[in-house]
Amino acid sequence: MVETGGIRYGLDILPGRVVFARCSGSREEMNINRLEEVPTDEIRPGLVDRDGQIFFSIPEKEAIIKRVMIPDMPEIDPDKLAKFEMLASLIDDPEDFYLESFALNGPPYRLSVAYNRAAVDTRYAFVEKNLIRPAGYRLRSLALATGYMEFCRKESTDLVCLVDIGSEIVSYCFLDDNRIIWPGAMDRIEPSGGISAAGIDSFALDLVAVLKYRLALLAPGDRSAHLSQVVLAGPAADEELARRLGKSLSAEVTFPEILPHRLEGSSASVAARFLVSLGLTTGF
Repeated sequence: MVETGGIRYGLDILPGRVVFARCSGSREEMNINRLEEVPTDEIRPGLVDRDGQIFFSIPEKEAIIKRVMIPDMPEIDPDKLAKFEMLASLIDDPEDFYLESFALNGPPYRLSVAYNRAAVDTRYAFVEKNLIRPAGYRLRSLALATGYMEFCRKESTDLVCLVDIGSEIVSYCFLDDNRIIWPGAMDRIEPSGGISAAGIDSFALDLVAVLKYRLALLAPGDRSAHLSQVVLAGPAADEELARRLGKSLSAEVTFPEILPHRLEGSSASVAARFLVSLGLTTGF
């Protein structure tokens, strides 16, 4: 993303609805102006400023994620090498993907992402037709991390896992020293009548299993193998789920604390549900 300030919208496009955030300000600091969830069939041009910029989310199932080790050689462009490594590992036609790479928690690692071109183009066309031409897109879990790092008070610089819990998808991202280590996601199906206590237990166990598995894979090559904190965000994150997760994880389970001076008219508790959308309004 290019940091230009002005008015920015982050659109988290989900089944049947769009969750969006409006932020404005300078290159150095964007403030939260508006947070809203709108049914897909009610999306219309009047919802956004014509001179604003829009960035939208891409779910993890529409991307391939690869963690690449880059040799410490000045003559090598790390971005190009990370993309080359991704291209070399693709089974499908490389023309079916858009590529992007990011620095992780210091050398020698980079994160390479291959976005499904058809999925990106479909969302791009939807936003352009119903609102304005988009300026870019981001993986949900990477947007989650950006929203946390930009708009929230950070209590720990050790290994932290951010989790955004929705009714269809759970995105997560591990941070070490407030730097991204690994993004990911798991599917979630929420019954129309709500989730029972047994269902919450089952979901909590599934989530714990996924996080522990990923943590075990990360441990050998990273500075810290001990998870110090889990931060729950999203519309389905609540105290009961936090309590049940706390029973299974040897880490503090908390909720995001939005910086008060970044809020204009929205409560901190509401804003904490919109971290993905907020993270789409600011760059890495």
